[in-house]
Amino acid sequence: MYYRKISKLVISFLITAVMCSSIFSVNFAADTKSIEAKFEISNITPALNEVVTFDASASTAAEGGEGEKGEIVSYEWDFEDGSSADGAIVTRSFAETDDYNVILTVKDSNGNMAFKKKKIFVGRPQGWTEKTHSKSADPDYGLLFPDDKVLRIDIKMSPDNYQKIKTDLQNIFANIPQFPVGQIPSFPEGGIPQFPGGEMPPIPGGGIPPFPEGEWPDIPGMDFQDPIYVPVTVSYNGNTWFKVGFRYKGNSSLMSLRDKTKLPFRLNFDKFEDENPEVNNQRFYGFSSMTFGNCWNDNSFMREKVAGEVFREGGVPAAKSSFCRVYVDTGNGPKYWGLYTMTEDPSDAMLKDQFGNAKGNCYKPEGAGASWTSPFIEEAFIKENNEEDADWGDVQSAHEALFADNTDKEVWRSNLEKYFNVRGFLKWLAINTAMVNWDSYGIMAHNYYLYNDKDKGLTWIAWDHNLSMSKGIMGKVLSLSLNEVTDKWPLIRKLLDDPVYNNLYHYEMRKVIKGCMNADKISSKVKAYQTLIKPYVVGEEGETNDATLLVGGEAAFNSACDGIINHIISRQKEVNEYLKTVSITPPSPKVTFKQVDLNHDDIINMDDIIIMAKAFNTAKGHESYNAACDFNEDGCINLLDIAVISKMFGQNKD
Repeated sequence: MYYRKISKLVISFLITAVMCSSIFSVNFAADTKSIEAKFEISNITPALNEVVTFDASASTAAEGGEGEKGEIVSYEWDFEDGSSADGAIVTRSFAETDDYNVILTVKDSNGNMAFKKKKIFVGRPQGWTEKTHSKSADPDYGLLFPDDKVLRIDIKMSPDNYQKIKTDLQNIFANIPQFPVGQIPSFPEGGIPQFPGGEMPPIPGGGIPPFPEGEWPDIPGMDFQDPIYVPVTVSYNGNTWFKVGFRYKGNSSLMSLRDKTKLPFRLNFDKFEDENPEVNNQRFYGFSSMTFGNCWNDNSFMREKVAGEVFREGGVPAAKSSFCRVYVDTGNGPKYWGLYTMTEDPSDAMLKDQFGNAKGNCYKPEGAGASWTSPFIEEAFIKENNEEDADWGDVQSAHEALFADNTDKEVWRSNLEKYFNVRGFLKWLAINTAMVNWDSYGIMAHNYYLYNDKDKGLTWIAWDHNLSMSKGIMGKVLSLSLNEVTDKWPLIRKLLDDPVYNNLYHYEMRKVIKGCMNADKISSKVKAYQTLIKPYVVGEEGETNDATLLVGGEAAFNSACDGIINHIISRQKEVNEYLKTVSITPPSPKVTFKQVDLNHDDIINMDDIIIMAKAFNTAKGHESYNAACDFNEDGCINLLDIAVISKMFGQNKD
C-alpha cells in the first residue's frame, strides 16, 4: 500500500515536472523587426571628471504591421549615480571612481520600448573590463581551474619590495632553525620536535618551551604574525592587474625554506584599495584573492589538486586548484619561480559556488582552541567574512552542544545537529583517514575552514592537502578506526564514541572506497596530470636548479607520481580489509522540514516542486544538479528524493 501511494505521488510529480519543463523551455523566437536599443561609449575607462559621450543614434524602431517603419521618439539615460539625461547623443562626467551601469531606454512612435545596459569603469586603469576586473563579474572557474591546461602568471615586483618581504620573513622566523630541503622535524606525541641536522636552539632565559601535541613550540621572541603585503603588478591571459597585494603564506614551508626562491604566497587583488581608489573592489575574473602553493615536500606537484578533487567528488566542500607556472620580475627580468598550485580562497567565491550563498560566517580556525577542546576560545575561530559583526554565536553554540550532557544520546545528537553538520564532518573524516593526511585535524589543529550553511549548520571545509596521500611523514598515520585518538580532539572522539555516528563514519568510508577513492579512477587522473605538467617540472621548460625544491630530478618526479597511485591502491586494500571487521548498517535518511523547504518560505508546496523538477534526473557534476534537492546525499536526484518531498508536501513550519 505504501509503495502504491508513493507511485501515485511520483506520477503526479512527474506530470508536474514535465509541465514545468515545458513552461520553462518555451522558445520565444526573436523578432528581427522589433525595436532595438543601441549605444556606444567614447571611453569605457575615463578619468575622473573626464567628459564622456554616449551615442544612441544607431537605435532602431520597430516596423509596423504592413512594413511601415516607425521612428525613435525618446532616449532616456540613467547613469546609476543619481543623474539622468535625454537625447540621442549626450555627454556626462563622473566625480567618483566606480563601475557604473549605464541604462538606455528608447521608445518609438508605435509605442514600443527597448532597453540596453552597458558598464563604464570610471577612474580605473586602462584595460579594466567587467569580466576581468569588476566585482560584478561571475567567477570564471572554467578559465582559471582547467584540468587540461597549465596556466602562466607573471608578477612584477620592485627590487625594494622584494627585499622588504625577504627581510620580514627572516625577522619572523629568526629563532627557528632551518631544515634541509625535503626534511621536516619529527613529532613525538606531546614532546619536543626532533630537528634534522641539529637540536632546538637555546631558549632565552633557559628552560623548555611548551609544546602541546600538534602545535609548534612557543619559543620566546618568536613572532608568528602574517608576513607583510607589498604591491605588485599581475599579468595573465593578456590582461593586467595593478596594485595587487602580495605576501608569503604558510607555516612549516616558510620556516623550512625561507632562504629559497620558490615560496608559497597569496595574491589579494584589492588589498591596497584604500591607498589606491582606482583599484577599489578589483577582482581577478570574479575572485578577490588566490593562493599559490609551492608543492613543498610533494615531488609529484599534484597532491593538492588531486586530493581536493577527491574530497569534492565525495561530497566534501574543498577549494578548486589548477597548475600554474609563476614568473616573477624583481628588477632583472622575468624569472621562472616554478610550477605552483593555484588554489581559490575558501572564504571567497567558493562559498556561493559550493553552498549557493555567502551570507553565513566563515572561519579559519588556528592555534589553541582550534582543536575544539573546552573551554571555548573565541580567538581561535578567525573570521574570514562578516568581520564587522562581532558575533561568534553559531560556532559557540556548536561547541556547547558538543560538550553537552549526552546521557540521552538521541537528544544530544539532535541538539548538536542543529548547529553542526555532523554528516559533513564524518564524510570529511572518512575520506581524510582513508587517504592519509597528517597535516590535518586529529594531528594538527589547523588546515580547515568552517562555513555556517543556512541549511546544514557549521560545515567542514577541507583545506591544504600537499602532505596528503603519503605515509611516513612525521611518523603520523592514524588507524582507520581512530580508536587511538584522544579527547584532545573532541570532534573525533565524542562523535565516534557515539554508536550512531560511529556507524555513519564507517558507512561513509565504505562509500569512499567505492566512489571518490576508486584506485582506477585516481590512477588515470594522476597519469594524465603527470603528462600535462612534466614539461614544466623537468626539461628545457622545467624548473631551474636555483629555484626548484625537487630533489632527484625527473626520476624523483616520476617516482612520486607512481607513489600516489601505489598509495591509493594500498589504502583501498587496507580499508576493504578493515571494513570486513566492522558491522555497518545503512543509515535511514533523516531529512528535516528546513531541508525540504527548498525556497525557505516556511511551506512545502508547488514552488519547491518546481525547484525539484529543474534538478530531477541529474547527478553531481551536471550543470542542473542542485545539492539542496539531493536529500539522501547520494550524488544524484532521483525517485528516492522525490519520495521525500512527496511525503512532506503540504506541511508548513508550524
